[in-house]
Amino acid sequence: MGVALSQPVSYALHWAAAGEVIYIEQPELGLHPQAAAAIAEALAHAVRRGVRAVLETHSSILLLAIQTLIAEQQLDHNLVVMHWFSRDPDSGVTKVDSHFPDTTSSLGNWPEDFDETELYWQRRYARASNARLREQQALWQSW
Repeated sequence: MGVALSQPVSYALHWAAAGEVIYIEQPELGLHPQAAAAIAEALAHAVRRGVRAVLETHSSILLLAIQTLIAEQQLDHNLVVMHWFSRDPDSGVTKVDSHFPDTTSSLGNWPEDFDETELYWQRRYARASNARLREQQALWQSW
């Protein structure tokens, strides 16, 4: 399950009282994706109890799990806000865009580059794997 789930993140989410604010930085670090999704469920449970959580993450799995909990009505969409940070390359000024999910958990416009690297490698793998498969099929057909 990784280190973080058994460390302060799960402890803080479990023991925080209503009205308390918890700041969590990248809880997904060192976790298996399934454990990162479990963090989302623990976070939702804490928020339903009235805990206020500020979460900084780069995890697509964690965000997707939060969206899923909203869509499944296990987490009220009114309790969630997403902030995307971007820096203007010319001025260096940081811009903050806030998105409030609707009842279907749609978050509006995601940052252009948020999943770009993952999608790039998925496409690259799919092309290479399919090319190898075609080569092998052609080889078998030639026999």
